[in-house]
Amino acid sequence: MIKKFLTLVIGLFYTGLLFTLVFTQKVRAENCNASVNFDINPKIVASVNDPITLTAILTITNPQACQSGFNSIGADFQFYWTSGHSTLISSGWTVLNLGGSSATFTKSGSITTKLSDLGFTTTQSSISFYARIQGYGLKAGETQKTDAIIYDPSRYKFDVTSSSVNLGVNQTPAPVRRYSCVNNKCQPDENGEYRGIESCLSVCEGGAFTPPPSSTQTYVFNLPNPIGVTTFQDLINIIGKWIFNLAIPIAVIIIIWAGVLMLTSGGDAGRFKKGYMALWYAVIGLAIVLIGKGFVTLIQSILNLRNR
Repeated sequence: MIKKFLTLVIGLFYTGLLFTLVFTQKVRAENCNASVNFDINPKIVASVNDPITLTAILTITNPQACQSGFNSIGADFQFYWTSGHSTLISSGWTVLNLGGSSATFTKSGSITTKLSDLGFTTTQSSISFYARIQGYGLKAGETQKTDAIIYDPSRYKFDVTSSSVNLGVNQTPAPVRRYSCVNNKCQPDENGEYRGIESCLSVCEGGAFTPPPSSTQTYVFNLPNPIGVTTFQDLINIIGKWIFNLAIPIAVIIIIWAGVLMLTSGGDAGRFKKGYMALWYAVIGLAIVLIGKGFVTLIQSILNLRNR
């Protein structure tokens, strides 16, 4: 009796698994295939007061499926500069009416700013910028960005980040000052330094030249990002997806193997029990993975709440 019951449970499980796979493929087909291109103009400035324009272009290749179930899509265009950590420059909300078209949809957003407006007071050799765009499903009458929209998992459509683009800064060297003679003595500049003192000594004092202490030079080394993430939130998301994608096929293989052991036990209680325990542990492991994926989503929501 128990074997018949377990055989029925296994059959129902396989049927549900097949339905889940088919439904999952349908849901994935309705996700937004979105990407973002980012650029800076100009790419080289002479000072921190020169204006720069940051432009992000959003591309959606399946707009009809992307907007399925919603009246429109709300897109949050975000621009960042990064130097060890990412700092938000600007965030702009816009509504995308994708309609029923299946043609590729594009939308651009841009801002104009200055390095001085971002808090830079001295020039640097280069500064990195990038863009991030988040999309959410909107119902009829919704046009504004609200917490109820951005923290509702059912509204989430896409979250895409561009590659970083460097802004070069030309550093104009300070002119070498020639020092005046006052009472046959060489006078330093306003910073108390003696650049070019050799000429001054020979003209003013007629003495021997003693080289001043050498100055310290600083070199900046840029290390490539091997995993392509720029925030801790993106790192958690990649690790969660990797574990989930690895655990699902393993669980399916174990469940199939357990079912084969149970169906071919032929009265062998030990073989049947072995298959039963394998099935039990596979189901428990699969449940833990699914709960863990929700936990990752919870952490992402908390991190998003802190950054807003």
